[in-house]
Amino acid sequence: MMLDQSVLLIIDAVLMVLLAVAIWQARSAQRALKGIRDSQSELGDVVQALNRSIIDAQLGVDKLKAVAQETDQKLGSEIKKATKLVDELTLIAEAGNSLADRIEAGLVPRRDGAQAQGAAPEKPVEKVSKEQKELLKALKAAR
Repeated sequence: MMLDQSVLLIIDAVLMVLLAVAIWQARSAQRALKGIRDSQSELGDVVQALNRSIIDAQLGVDKLKAVAQETDQKLGSEIKKATKLVDELTLIAEAGNSLADRIEAGLVPRRDGAQAQGAAPEKPVEKVSKEQKELLKALKAAR
C-alpha cells in the first residue's frame, strides 16, 4: 500500500504540474485572443474609414466626369465657332488677294504689251502716282 500511495502522490504531482502548464497556456491564449479582439475592432474601424474614403472618391470621380462633359460641350461649341471664323477669314483673305490682283493688274503695265482685262488703258510708267507705287509696294510686301 505504501507503494500505491507514493505512485498516487507522484501521479498527483505530475497532474499538478500539467495543470499549472495548462493554466499558463490558457492565460497566454487569453492574452493573445484579447489582442486579436482589439485588433479586430481596429480593423473594423479601418474598414469603415476605407469605405468612407471609397464613397468620397466615387463622388469625386462623378463630379469630375460631370465637369469633363460640361467642358467638352463648351469646347465643342468654341471649336465650331472658331471653324466658322477660320472659314470666314479664309474667304476674306481670298477676296483680298483677288482685289489685290485686280488692283495690281490695273497699276502695272504688262510686259507683253497686252492690257489686263477690265483695266483702264495702260498708263506710262512715269505717270503712275507716288500713292499708287506705295500701294503696289505694300500689296507685294503683304503677299
